[in-house]
Amino acid sequence: MLNSSIKKIDTPIMGGCINNGIIYLTAEGNKIFVKTNNKLGSDKMFNGEYEGLKAICNTNTIRAPVPYGLGYAEDGQYFIAMEFLEMTSLNLKSSVELGEKLANMHLYNLKSKEHPIKKFGFYVETCCGFLPQDNTWNENWITFFCDCRLEYQIKLLQSKSNKCLKIQKIINDFWPRLKKIIPKFFEDIEIKPSLIHGDLWSGNAAQCASKPVIYDPAVFYGHHEYDIASTTLFGGYSKYFYDAYFKIIPKAQGFDNRMLLYHLFHYLNHWNHFGEGYDISTINTFEELLKLY
Repeated sequence: MLNSSIKKIDTPIMGGCINNGIIYLTAEGNKIFVKTNNKLGSDKMFNGEYEGLKAICNTNTIRAPVPYGLGYAEDGQYFIAMEFLEMTSLNLKSSVELGEKLANMHLYNLKSKEHPIKKFGFYVETCCGFLPQDNTWNENWITFFCDCRLEYQIKLLQSKSNKCLKIQKIINDFWPRLKKIIPKFFEDIEIKPSLIHGDLWSGNAAQCASKPVIYDPAVFYGHHEYDIASTTLFGGYSKYFYDAYFKIIPKAQGFDNRMLLYHLFHYLNHWNHFGEGYDISTINTFEELLKLY
């Protein structure tokens, strides 16, 4: 499709605070959605999104935009091109189906009979927002989550300021104490790698032709509950979504405590993205977690 002649369509694109979005029309009448960014590191961000979308699409469980290609334009913009989907907000029926299909995506690798992934991580670096994620493969989920998610974010936070008292409190007090008790959050459960979206807040799901679709992924193989935790932040989903999901993958012991633990990553990530507006949420979450064990 990308070998076809294309022309830009002047259609307003709503949402998005990191990249620019443009719609193109091919000579055959097909629409292509192109995201661009000239910021250093955008090539890695788009490469991670490209591979993540491919991985989701390859499960044949839930719809995501089909990625077509990526590269570097003459005007200095990095880009990723993908299928354009006409999307609207989730209704009751599509919310139920989203819960079912997300659960099936989370089970896909666990049920795979041909070369299932047995470690946590991903083939390439992916980004949650603009910030890169360390996806180095690890056989242990707790180690991966501590080192490649929480500690990585805390080091980014530390690099922003050596004088901020709140950051110093996290580095010198909260994080060392929390790291020691994190294994307690996972007692008596077995965790196997699931392909997860990685950033499934309510702004990254919709419906297309009455069917659910997910997009803007931060894909890696991780604990399926990690995705559910992100759905409960920044807007959330309807109860119909959760009822459908938990009918297929029931809650495990300690679920609510792990939700709070996974929230911590997203608060840290938002602090690193958008500044101190997320400092109170981060501090409060640390304090709540430390009271649990």
